[in-house]
Amino acid sequence: MKLVNIARDGRDVACSVVREGWGPEDHADALEWWAANVCLAAKAQERIPRTAYFNVRYEDLVAEPAAVLRRIVRFLGVEWDDQLLSKELSSASVGRWRRDLPSEARSCAEEKYGQILSGLGYDC
Repeated sequence: MKLVNIARDGRDVACSVVREGWGPEDHADALEWWAANVCLAAKAQERIPRTAYFNVRYEDLVAEPAAVLRRIVRFLGVEWDDQLLSKELSSASVGRWRRDLPSEARSCAEEKYGQILSGLGYDC
């Protein structure tokens, strides 16, 4: 088994999830939901060999799809197919938290989840 885990900035996740009908309805709950899932993924990775998983940041995939997809393909040990680049990824939701996340939720993100965000490579 090989696992590709795609992480995303929790603040952007919160902005997206509250608009959906299947997730938390407020930003603070959405941040908690995101953090819980990030922690579950980290715990799962502790139980499998390091060579069995590959972490990718969503923002990196959007910014450099060819480079990131080539690293994923190498990790999986499969052949490259140009069709992998046939779907254009939108960057519209990247950094959206800067304009859409309420100030209380921003504070919550930094205070409660700053360590998780930093650990994933996001600035707080």
